[in-house]
Amino acid sequence: MYQSNLGGGKKQYDHLIKLIIIGDSSVGKSCMLLRFSEDSFPTSHMPTIGKITSKIVIGIDFKIKTINVDGQKVKL
Repeated sequence: MYQSNLGGGKKQYDHLIKLIIIGDSSVGKSCMLLRFSEDSFPTSHMPTIGKITSKIVIGIDFKIKTINVDGQKVKL
């Protein structure tokens, strides 16, 4: 079991998995993330605010969800 003291309290989990979702603009990456992490799906378009670097826009959404898989805590 891993422990982290970030955020003031001890967080415990058995596995930590980090996911990166990459794709073209306006295809639903943020909507897919919200649907999985918060079980909600926005019906209106909400562009992710990002930083323009040369001709590329880099946007970041960050969500955390902990699930139980076969009695193990998995932090996504």
